[in-house]
Amino acid sequence: MWWMKRLRSLIGGSGSLSGRSRLITLPVRTSRAAATMCSGVTRLKEPTWSSRPQTSQAWRSSLPSSRVGRSSKAGVPVAGGIAASSPVAAVLVRRPHDSRASRRPGGREQRPRSDRAPCAPYHRAMPGESSGRGSEDAAGGGRSPRVVLPLVAGSVLLSTMDASIINIALPTLASEFNTTLDGVVWTLLIFVLLGTGLALPFGRLGDLYGRKRFYVGGNAIIGLGLLAAGTAPSLPALVAARGLQAVGNAMVVSNGNAIVTASVPSRQRGQALGIIGGTVGFGLASGPVLGGVLIELFDWRAIFLARLPLSITLTLLLFLVLRDTSSEGRDRGLDIPGSLLLFGSLGSLTLAVNRGHAWGWSSPWIIGLFALGLLLMPLFVWIERRAASPVVSLELLRIRAFSGSVGSAILYFWGFGAVLVLMPFYLVGARGFSTLEAGAILAAQPLTLFVFAPLTGRLADRFGPRLLVPLGLAAASLGTALLALVDGSTAVPDIAARMSLIGLGMALFQSPNNSTIMGSVPVQRLGMASAAIVTARRIGQAGGIAVSGAVFTAFAGA
Repeated sequence: MWWMKRLRSLIGGSGSLSGRSRLITLPVRTSRAAATMCSGVTRLKEPTWSSRPQTSQAWRSSLPSSRVGRSSKAGVPVAGGIAASSPVAAVLVRRPHDSRASRRPGGREQRPRSDRAPCAPYHRAMPGESSGRGSEDAAGGGRSPRVVLPLVAGSVLLSTMDASIINIALPTLASEFNTTLDGVVWTLLIFVLLGTGLALPFGRLGDLYGRKRFYVGGNAIIGLGLLAAGTAPSLPALVAARGLQAVGNAMVVSNGNAIVTASVPSRQRGQALGIIGGTVGFGLASGPVLGGVLIELFDWRAIFLARLPLSITLTLLLFLVLRDTSSEGRDRGLDIPGSLLLFGSLGSLTLAVNRGHAWGWSSPWIIGLFALGLLLMPLFVWIERRAASPVVSLELLRIRAFSGSVGSAILYFWGFGAVLVLMPFYLVGARGFSTLEAGAILAAQPLTLFVFAPLTGRLADRFGPRLLVPLGLAAASLGTALLALVDGSTAVPDIAARMSLIGLGMALFQSPNNSTIMGSVPVQRLGMASAAIVTARRIGQAGGIAVSGAVFTAFAGA
């Protein structure tokens, strides 16, 4: 039949297919879903075709790629010289075996070598996506990690300080503006509300339109917020300035891990993310200390204006170093309805959690906010399943490494949120320590995180996360259980040691877990994954604060 003649001409001979044979690649039409799967694609080198050289030339000319085994321009793995994301894939057929042409002088048979297509450890590429990681993607900045990593760490340090430095200034602000502590707490609350609700949309925008513009723009907005806060004439103006800082902070934290992941090789990803995690710990610990020193030496405005030169310097350097690239093109817009629903849901839940102790956990306002947040979330999921460019790709939840690690982060920070809300009450209310003394004791946890996070990230690169993550959870659980046993006779160094154990557990858990999240998604979703890390942490902390606050109020009332 005609197709048998065509098959014989393609495989290099008209004889039968009996005997020993070799595998070669033959272009055929197949489904797009099957063609886009990265896992298991094998790159085969071109056959020698020593017995029929004229057929070799014809076979070569029929391929769309001039070099077999290389990636296409889009960075998609290639099977048999054909991009795996195109409708044309490769199928394995057999050709006659020529024993004389395939044997080396020593008599050993020369077998064709193959190389496995580079895929992420946990990722199966989706249609139109690149499966490369780390340095294979230029979207992370396009510069040496030795240049990018310190600048990103510096901006993360600055943005993290914004979240913690104002805590020590709340009593001073209440006195300055002649108001109550319940009024000035909105300078902190507006930061938490906007930061939680905007992280995922800004992460998605970074994926769509390039991470440089949002990362550099976020640092610039933080600088403007510092200037506005340092010169605020009234409390409403200060709250508005803090809201401006929160917008810049959301732009920075949602794209920071993505830039780092895309700028370092995958074998160094854990260590790099560990450095960022350690910087977060140092910022949380040093913020209250630096704020107390500046207020003592100058006044409350210094906690904002003193950091303005650093913000300007980082913004200029990041603008010069990072390269503006986008992963998906600029013809796809953000899902506005989904973003609004997500912001409404997370904002309502965050506000209810943070004001529950002041308004009463059983008050109509708190119950209504909880109900609104829980009702908007299913509607958000329904919108995202039908959106062309969703804020959160539900396909990522099918990746076990991603969904499992994000869920673990929520549960971990749920428990840590209880420590955050209960320990200050114990140290200040029960033990009589000053706010500054209590802050110094609690700083043992983030300082331990700062010391050990880069080390645990390096261990994750070498041994993987499977051992480190359970060890981190065990250490943090043990530290939390030991804190539950403290009483009025427990020495201060003992309390600090138990907080340090929690910090060690966080270092063992956070760096490998973050590395797993960032390494399990395609390059085009790195901003989404980076924002998911931030959102998971804040959702977990909010849940822990809500539950522990309700329990504390119930027992205190009894």
